[in-house]
Amino acid sequence: MKYLLLSFVTSVFIVNAQAALNSEELQHYTEAKTLYNGQSFSSAYEILSSLYLNALDDPQLNFYLGRSAYEVGEYSMALAAFERVKDLDPDNIRNQLELAKTQYRVKLYDESKEQFEEVLKTPKLPENVQKTVQYYLSNITKQQQRGVFFINARGGLLYDSNVNYSSSVDTFTLPDYGTFLNTQPISDSAHEESLSFSYLYDIGELGGMIIRNDVNLYQRRYFDEHSYDLFLLSYAPSLIWNTSRSAYELIGGIDRFSLGEKSYYTSYSLTPKWTYTLTPALRQIVSLKGETKRYFEFDSLDSHMGEFGYGVEYYPSSSSALKRITTNRK
Repeated sequence: MKYLLLSFVTSVFIVNAQAALNSEELQHYTEAKTLYNGQSFSSAYEILSSLYLNALDDPQLNFYLGRSAYEVGEYSMALAAFERVKDLDPDNIRNQLELAKTQYRVKLYDESKEQFEEVLKTPKLPENVQKTVQYYLSNITKQQQRGVFFINARGGLLYDSNVNYSSSVDTFTLPDYGTFLNTQPISDSAHEESLSFSYLYDIGELGGMIIRNDVNLYQRRYFDEHSYDLFLLSYAPSLIWNTSRSAYELIGGIDRFSLGEKSYYTSYSLTPKWTYTLTPALRQIVSLKGETKRYFEFDSLDSHMGEFGYGVEYYPSSSSALKRITTNRK
C-alpha cells in the first residue's frame, strides 16, 4: 500500500510540474524528448535549456536536460540539473549514477565517490551497472594519488632484408660528397627491446598542475651486422595544467641516438600543446614543436625544424572516452 501511495504522489507531482509549461512550451518539450531519444543531444539541449526555468520541479525534464548538457560538454548545467532531480526524486538510481559520473568528470572526486558508493547499496543492482561503478571507483582512487609511476617493457625478434639501407639504383649522389656506387643489400635477424618509464606528480590543487617525466630506451641488436645496431635514449619532462575542458602542456625533449658503436646525433625539442574537450567523446589537439638536431660526425647535416600539428580524437563509446580521460592523467 505504501508503494502505491508513493507512485500516486510522484505521478501527480510530475503532472503538476508540467502544467507550469504552456501549450507551446509543451510542444517544444515533446520535440526535445524526440531529439534526445534520437541522440541529437545538441538540439535537445538548446530547447531544454530554454524551458527548464519554468519547470524546475519537473524531474523528468531536468533529467533530460542533465543528460543532454553532459553530452555537449556543459558540465555545470548537467550537475545542477542532476542535483535538482536528486532533490525531487532521491530514489532515482539512474539519476544518481549520472550525477556521480558528472561529478567525476568535473573532478569532484570525493562527492563522486560518495555518490557511486550509494548506488552500490541498491538492492539487486544489475551486474553491468556494478562493473561500471567499480570501474569509476577504481579510477577515482588513482586520480586522488599525488604521485603515479608507470613502466612498460616489450621485446621481439625480426628479420631485416636490407640492414645496410641499400638503394635500388646502381649509383647515388650526395650533395657536397660526390657520387657513390651502391652496395648489395645485406640481410640479418635481430632482437629488439624497449623500456619506458613515466612518473607524474600533482602540485597544488589535485589534478590541476602536473609534472610529468618520461624516459624511453630502445635498442635493436643484429646477430651478425653489429655496425648497424640501433640505440635510442630519450627524456621528455613536461608541465601540464588542466582546466575543466582544456589541458595545456609544455613538453621538453632530449634524444640521443647511436648507430653501431658510435653516437650519431642528439636532438633537443620544445613543444607547447593544447587539448580541448568538445564533448566527452570528442576532443581537438593543437601543438607546435621546435627541434634542433646535432650530428656528431656530419656537421653539415645539423638542422632546425618547426612542426605544427592539429588532430581530432573521437571515442564512439563512453567507456573508451573514460579510458582516454584516465590515460590523460598518466
